[in-house]
Amino acid sequence: MSPLPASLFVGTFNLNGTIPSRHDASRWLRSHGAEGADVVFLSLQECPIAGVVRNEDRSDGSDNDSALLSALLGALSPLHELAADVSMGEPPTGSKFPSSNGAWTEWYGFVRILLFARGETAEHIRSRGVPILCPAGDKPSSRRGGGERGGDLYPPGRSPDKGAVCLHIPSWDLLLVGAHLAGTNKYGVPEDEFDALRREQLEKITDVCEARLGGDNPFTPRGNGKGARIRVVVAGDLNFRCEAHSAPEDKIRGGRDFREVEAAVTSRNPHRIGAMFRLHDRLVRFLRGESENTQPPHPPNPPLPRILGDVVDLFWRECFSDNDNCGSSGVGGDVAAVQHRGTGTGIGEPIPPTFTFPPGHPHPRPYSDKRTPGWTDRILVSRQLLVGECGSCIASNDSSSGHFEGEVKIVSIGTDLEVVTSDHTPVHCLISF
Repeated sequence: MSPLPASLFVGTFNLNGTIPSRHDASRWLRSHGAEGADVVFLSLQECPIAGVVRNEDRSDGSDNDSALLSALLGALSPLHELAADVSMGEPPTGSKFPSSNGAWTEWYGFVRILLFARGETAEHIRSRGVPILCPAGDKPSSRRGGGERGGDLYPPGRSPDKGAVCLHIPSWDLLLVGAHLAGTNKYGVPEDEFDALRREQLEKITDVCEARLGGDNPFTPRGNGKGARIRVVVAGDLNFRCEAHSAPEDKIRGGRDFREVEAAVTSRNPHRIGAMFRLHDRLVRFLRGESENTQPPHPPNPPLPRILGDVVDLFWRECFSDNDNCGSSGVGGDVAAVQHRGTGTGIGEPIPPTFTFPPGHPHPRPYSDKRTPGWTDRILVSRQLLVGECGSCIASNDSSSGHFEGEVKIVSIGTDLEVVTSDHTPVHCLISF
C-alpha cells in the first residue's frame, strides 16, 4: 500500500441546480485550507452540469462545465489540477414532467465527485483510480420513452438521481464516496419511514461497491483489530433529518416538530443546540444502532450497512460529542477558531444545521418551514484514517469519547452560512495525516 498524501480536504455541497460563484467557491474552499491540501475531494449533489456522465451503459458529454471548474480551481492553488471526475444523473428539467405511469416528477441535476491534486499525486489518482457508480433512486428518466415526455428507462430502484458515485484508489486502500440519499418529501410522515428508505439505498451502494472491489467482505472489520480492508470517506447530502416530534399532526409544514427544532438551533445556546443534535439527529441514532422507529415497541434495527461499519461521523466527533465543550476538537492547537470560521456563529459554538434555507435570501438567513432544519450534509470517515502511524484510535459514534491519540488531526471542519445560493450550505473538513 502506498502512503496517503499528507493532507486531504473533503467538501460536500448540494448546489440546488446552481453554479457557485468564484467568491462562494473561495469561501467554501480557500478560506478553510483547501488551497494547501495535497488532495481535494469534493462531493456535489444536484449539480446542474457534468463533464462526463455515466448512467449505466450510456455516456454523454457536456461542454458547459467551464464555469464550475473555473470557480473551483480558482479557489485552489495554481498547482492543483483535476485528477478525477465521476458523475451520474440527468440535467435539471426545470419543471415537472409526466412519466409513463402518469406521475409527475422533476430532475434536479447530477450526483458528482471531483478530485483535485498536485503533480505526481494527480497523475497517481488518474492512473490508479477506479470509478464506481451506485444508482439507487426511483425516478423515471426525463428522456423520451414510454411516456409523452419521460420514460421509465431505469430498472426499479436504480435511477441515478440518488445513490452514490465513488472512486476506489487501490494503492491507498481508499474508497471515496459521494452520496445523495432519499429526502423527506411528505408532510405528516415520521422520519423512520424515510430512514428505512435511506438504509435500503445504503445497502444497494454497499452491494455494488463490494461486487466491484472483490475480495472477502472489504468493509467488514477484521478480527485482528486492524479494521476493515478498505478505508472509506463518505461525503454528501445523506438527508438524515432532525426530529423532535414524530406524530403525524406534529409533522405538518411549520408544525410542532419544526418549531421546536428551529427554536433550539437558532437559540445560539451551544448546549441547547448540542442536545438537539445528540438526542434527535437521525444519523446519530442510525450510526448508534438505535431504533429507527420512535413509536413503541421499538423493534431492533438490522445491522448497519457494511460500508458504514467502520466510519465515524465527524460532526458528532469534532463538535458535539463532549457535553461541556461542544466546539472543541480535542486535537491540540487553536482548532476551534479554525473549524468554525465562516459558520456565522461564534467561535466555539457547534455547527448549525445545513438545511433548509430559502435560496438567495441575504445572510443571515432564516430556516425555511418547508422542512424541519437538519444536519443533512455530512462527512463520515473510516476509523482507520483517524489513527496516526504511532497512535491508537479511540474514536467512535457512542457518547464515551470523541477524541483520539496519534498524528492525524482534523484541522478544520464546519459550514459556511454566508454562501446563500442553495437551500443547503457547503460543508468542509481538512484532515492532516
